[in-house]
Amino acid sequence: MPIKIIIFFITLIFQTSVSYAGSVEEQVITTTGFGSSQNEAVQEALVEALGQIKGKKIDADKISKTKRKIRNNTEDISKSSYSKIKQVTQGIILNYKIIKIQKNKHNLYKAKVSSTIAIYNNKQLSRKRLAVLPFKINNDIFNEESISFINSWQKKLEEGLTQTRRFAMIDKSYEYESSKELKGYQNKQYMINEIARIGNKAGVDYMIIGTLNNLVNKTILLGDKKIKIQEISIALRIIDIATGQIKYAKTVAQPKKAVREILFAIYPIAIVAKNKNLVTLNSGGNFLKRGTIYKVVRLGKMLTDPYTKEKIGREEIDIGEIELTEIKAKTSKATIIKGNDEIEQSLNNGLLIRPLTNKQKKNLVDELDNMDY
Repeated sequence: MPIKIIIFFITLIFQTSVSYAGSVEEQVITTTGFGSSQNEAVQEALVEALGQIKGKKIDADKISKTKRKIRNNTEDISKSSYSKIKQVTQGIILNYKIIKIQKNKHNLYKAKVSSTIAIYNNKQLSRKRLAVLPFKINNDIFNEESISFINSWQKKLEEGLTQTRRFAMIDKSYEYESSKELKGYQNKQYMINEIARIGNKAGVDYMIIGTLNNLVNKTILLGDKKIKIQEISIALRIIDIATGQIKYAKTVAQPKKAVREILFAIYPIAIVAKNKNLVTLNSGGNFLKRGTIYKVVRLGKMLTDPYTKEKIGREEIDIGEIELTEIKAKTSKATIIKGNDEIEQSLNNGLLIRPLTNKQKKNLVDELDNMDY
């Protein structure tokens, strides 16, 4: 083979290798694992390392499958080299070093491990990871009808969140890692730190929890017509796993409307510019609708639950209203219809928009919603 062709192929291979390496980020994570044996403790430390790369650019389902492979690996990784784990994890864990292993007074081994994780760049997988825990049902209304209803409601919620294309939805993938925690969650009053622990094991950024508190069938008269409706009350909350903060807490009834409000809670739309009576928003897309009126809010102090001491979000002070007039892919424009002066004064401090509520219709399951999906 001529020397020029050999050089060409060597150059091509080198360029390909550099290109591939350029799509991988390495991150060193130190974690602790517990187990009945040294091997099990090291396994759990490696699984914990995978859990800490939530929100990074790696497929959540692949993380879940990798955790299973680590736990099912029969080789004693507390004594062997890390080459086996690199093979088992398909290169996600590049290497690891056992810093310390000791046995505590409860006869459990504690392993401290430093792991080098490979994080692959992929724009499609950079979305926030969101998981919906199985909803609870108030004991007073627990029956076959309420079980069927809440399962259907939760499915519609998950479908709507998926179709916004803003989230990487975690479905069954977290159940394997969190089966014990999930059983505990379903059998007792939730605590945010318990939810956060489940979320960390699942490798998610946010978790949605909910309780069906009311489900009543009613017949109302509209003129001379009888209309059957359901009065529904579902307490919905979103937990930010990283901070333990409640990002969203509200009683809802309609899944489509809940999808929109969850979207606003995690991706709040901000006012980024103002020109006379027009404002520019930092978001667009098909989940917004021209002609919709939103309230403008200024963020105040951080709020803390006086009983649990948990952070429950920032105070929101209503200062005006806007109407959407133009919607693009990434930005939108709106006309100020109320609070022009206050919006002008507070613009540099940051302003968000929130949906207006309709108290008269919030508990009707047949409430119309214009969101397209």
